[in-house]
Amino acid sequence: MTTTPESPDGGATAAPAPVAPPGARFDPVTGAELGAGGSERKESFALQPGEPVMSFNMVTSLMPLASGTAPQTYRWALGLGLLVPVIAGALGYLAFAFVAAALVVPAIYVVYMYDVNEWEDQPVAVVLGTIGAAAALGVGFTFLWHAGLLGDEVAPVDFGQGAGGVRWSTLLVLVLLVPVVGELVKQVGPLFLASRPQFDDMIDGLTFGVAAGASFAAAETIVVNRSLFSSFGSIDSPDSGFWVSLILSAAIVKPIVYGAATGIAVAAWSGIGSGFDGFKPSYLRGLGEALLANILFQAGLYVASRVEGTAGAVIGLIWGALIAAVLLVRLRYLLHYAVLEAALEASSKGTTLKDSAHGTAFCPSCEMPLLEGANFCVVCGTATRAGGKVTRARNRSVDAAATPSLKPVPAGTAPRDNSKTAVVVGAVVAAIVLGGAIGQGVAAAGEDDAPLSPEDSGIVLEPDLGAGPTTEDAPEPADPPGPDPDPTEESDESSSESSTESSNGSSAKLASFSTALSDGFTDEESEGTDDGSGGIGGGPQPDDTTTSSDIVDLGVAGFRVPAGWEVEFNEPGFAQLWGPGGYFIALTTPSPASMEGLISDHLQGLEGFGVQELEYTQPEAISLPTSAVVDAQTLFYRGLMASQQGGTFPVEGFGYYFLTQDGTGITAFGLFEQGALDASTDLVDGYNAMLNDLVSTIQ
Repeated sequence: MTTTPESPDGGATAAPAPVAPPGARFDPVTGAELGAGGSERKESFALQPGEPVMSFNMVTSLMPLASGTAPQTYRWALGLGLLVPVIAGALGYLAFAFVAAALVVPAIYVVYMYDVNEWEDQPVAVVLGTIGAAAALGVGFTFLWHAGLLGDEVAPVDFGQGAGGVRWSTLLVLVLLVPVVGELVKQVGPLFLASRPQFDDMIDGLTFGVAAGASFAAAETIVVNRSLFSSFGSIDSPDSGFWVSLILSAAIVKPIVYGAATGIAVAAWSGIGSGFDGFKPSYLRGLGEALLANILFQAGLYVASRVEGTAGAVIGLIWGALIAAVLLVRLRYLLHYAVLEAALEASSKGTTLKDSAHGTAFCPSCEMPLLEGANFCVVCGTATRAGGKVTRARNRSVDAAATPSLKPVPAGTAPRDNSKTAVVVGAVVAAIVLGGAIGQGVAAAGEDDAPLSPEDSGIVLEPDLGAGPTTEDAPEPADPPGPDPDPTEESDESSSESSTESSNGSSAKLASFSTALSDGFTDEESEGTDDGSGGIGGGPQPDDTTTSSDIVDLGVAGFRVPAGWEVEFNEPGFAQLWGPGGYFIALTTPSPASMEGLISDHLQGLEGFGVQELEYTQPEAISLPTSAVVDAQTLFYRGLMASQQGGTFPVEGFGYYFLTQDGTGITAFGLFEQGALDASTDLVDGYNAMLNDLVSTIQ
C-alpha cells in the first residue's frame, strides 16, 4: 500500500484503473498515501482525512458517513443534546433528565441515518426495525435481570465502614450474565440484516450494530430508573455533582460502550467486500472484544458502586469513559483498514466498488474533482464511500452537468454545510426535549404525595427481659437485664467479663454473650415453637443448632441472626446484615452520647452514602421495660438512591436510638426499598426479632 498499483487485466471491456496524477498525495484506487517511498496511512483517517486514525472523535467513528458532509452538524447536535438532560438533572427534574439522557444518542443516530440514507431507497422500516427491535429486547431483558433475578436486592447500597459484603449471586448477574447475554441479545437484529445481500457492506453492519447498542442502552436506562415515574419525578435540593455524573454516564458513556462494542462484532460479521463472512474467526474475535469490553465496563461500575455518594458516581463515569475511548479507537482502526483493504481487494480482482466515482464527480470532503473510477480523492484521501446519499448518487452518475454541492475547502478540512445544521440540531433537540417532557409528565401523574407516617409499620418492641420501667430512676449500680445467671457458669462468665474488659470484641466476650442469651430461652423456645406470646415480635425462633456464629455481639448488647439473614460486616461496636429485601445495621457510640447526637449522626450518615431527598418523621419517645435504657426514641425516613448500574430507586427505613445508664449510645436502623416492609412478612419478622433481642440484652 505504498505505491500506485498497476491496472489489472480486467478483460477487453474493463475500464482502465485511474492513475494518480503528478503531485497527488493519495492513490485514487487504494487510498495509499504516496510520497518518497510511500508510508503507511496512519495520520489520515480514510473517512475523515483531517483527523488521525488514533483519535477519540465520536462523530466520525460512530457516524462515518457524516464525515464527508458536515460532521460539525452532529457535534452541535451532540453538544446541545447533552446539555438538555444535564441542566434538567442539576435542577432536580430527574424523570425528565433520565429519559432525555437515554434518547440523546438514539435520536442523533436516527436523524443521521435518515440524513445520509445509507441504504438509499430501502424502506424506513429497516432502520426503525433495527432500533425498535433492540429497544424491545432491551426492555424485556432488563426487566428479567433487574426486577426478576435481582428483585429487591439493592445492590448499589453499601453501609460497611470501608468494606462491604459481596453477594456473589448479584455480582455474577451484573458482571457476567448482563454483559454476555445482553451483547448476544443486541446482535439479533443487526446480524439478521447484515446477512442480507443489500446490507453486506462492513459500514452497513457497523451502523446496524451501533444503532442497536445505543437503543438497547436507552431501554436499559429507562427500565432501571422506572421508579422515578411513580415516586421521585423531581427533588428539591439535588446533589448536582452526583446526578450529573449519572446522567452523563447514561447519555453518552453507556451508549458509546454498548454501541461501539456491538458495532465491532457486527462489522466483523459483515467482513470486507461483498457478501458477509458470518461465523468465522474474525467474527469470533470481534465478539470476544465486545464481550470483554462489556464485562470490564460492568465490573468497573460494580466496584464504583461500592464507593459511597458522588465519589462512586464520578469513578464509574471515568471508568466508563476510558472503556468507551478504547472502543472508539478500535472501531476507527477497523473502519479505516476495512475501507482501504476493500479497495485494494477490488483493485486486485479488477472489479469496481459500488461507490467509485463516474462522470463528473467531486470529493465528498474537499469538493475537488475525482478521477474516473476513483475510490479516494487524490488531494485529501477521503473515501468516496464517506459521502451522504446526495453525494454518492451524484458521483455514481455520468452527468456532465454535475456541480459541487459545497464550496471547495482546503484538503483535510471538514466542509461546513450550515444550510442543514439548524434542521438537524433542531430535530435532535426537539426529540430529546419531547421525550423528557413525557417522562416528567408520567412522573407527575404517578407522584405519591402521601405523608410519611410510622403507623402500621409492623415493627413492635416487646422485649421479654428487663429490670424495670424507664420512668423510674435506675438503681446504683443498675441491675443488668436478662435472666439470673446459672451459678455453675458464674466462674466462666466472670472470666469472660474480665476478658471483655481487657479485649473488646474478643472471642471470650462473644462466647459469654452467646451463653447468656441462650440461657434466656426455655426448652420449648429452643425447639422453635411459638405460642404467640413471645416478646420478640413473632420473628424466627432459635433452634438447637444455634452457635456463637449465630450471635452478633456489639459489646453492650447483641442479638441472634434470624433465618434468612446474613452478616455482611461485623466488628466491635458495628454490625451490618442483609436479609430478605433489606439491610439491618446496628452500631454503638461511646459515652458520653446524646440522643440529639445519635439521631443527627444517623441522618447525616444516610445522606453521606447517597440517600437523596431525605424525609423523616419527628423522633418519638418510646418506653421500654428496662432500667438499662434511660432514653429511647424512634423515627421513620425515606429517600432516593441511585447508581450507574443499579439505577434509581426509592428507599425507606426506620431508626431506633437508645441511651444506656453509662451514657453509651446504640443506633439500630433498617433500610429497604420502598414498599418492601409492607410486602414481606419475613422482613418484618426479622427486624422485630433483632430489635427485640437487642433491647433485651442492653447492659
